[in-house]
Amino acid sequence: MIRHFALIAAAALGNLLAEDIVSSTFISTEQMIPLLGSGEDASSYAPDGGGPAGATFELAGGGKCDVWMRDNAARMHNGGAVAITLAGKNADAILTISADISFEALPPDEELLDSSKEPLPEAQIGAMKAAMRSGVALLGFYSELPKLEYANMLNAFTGFQVSFDGSLQLFINGQPSGPPAPFAGTFDPAEPRKLTCSVNTKTGAVVKVEFESSSTPYDFSTTGFTKDATAFAGIGGTLGNQALHAEFRNFLVRSEAAATPP
Repeated sequence: MIRHFALIAAAALGNLLAEDIVSSTFISTEQMIPLLGSGEDASSYAPDGGGPAGATFELAGGGKCDVWMRDNAARMHNGGAVAITLAGKNADAILTISADISFEALPPDEELLDSSKEPLPEAQIGAMKAAMRSGVALLGFYSELPKLEYANMLNAFTGFQVSFDGSLQLFINGQPSGPPAPFAGTFDPAEPRKLTCSVNTKTGAVVKVEFESSSTPYDFSTTGFTKDATAFAGIGGTLGNQALHAEFRNFLVRSEAAATPP
């Protein structure tokens, strides 16, 4: 009876210690909206679901012209990336970061070939599709943010890169770590899929990774997700330098106290 009560109390305490640090659905219309504002006096985007007091998204890669919102999604182009401070709430924590990720699709071939404006040659359409296959999306953390525009989105990045074929690559401080893990199942890059990653900032380890619809048993070994490495949470991407975007919806960073190892 006493042990049963203790388990209930521990579960209740764990729920009390859990906290959504950042939450955003990127509420937006069909009009493209700059994530970092336009003009010198425009303010950057503050997450609509909540975040640290006064915190807004800041540039983590590419330029201001590469990070947008439209149709309730954040859209990263040409190596654009944004990140937001976790205000120290990442210390000694199990951090779980998640987002629905997809890649913007080209119109059907018949529309590109029979456009009322200026139809594209078949060779150009083929080249665009080939370039798009090099597209990637990032979900993870930054230890620091660049002071200038057009930095590489992988600088100071620790997290996961989703490739156009659905494979996952672990990056630690901007460098690939281990081989990419393939997507087990049918992957449609234009279909939003939730990527969820939990890490322990006390040990730096990956606790769990889940990628919607994939049956791959993801197992990434690292001690890289430290407090310093996870100071900011962010997203980024490119789609083969085409005029298309990596898309992010339902961005969430959640924290709960990490247990002290025995």
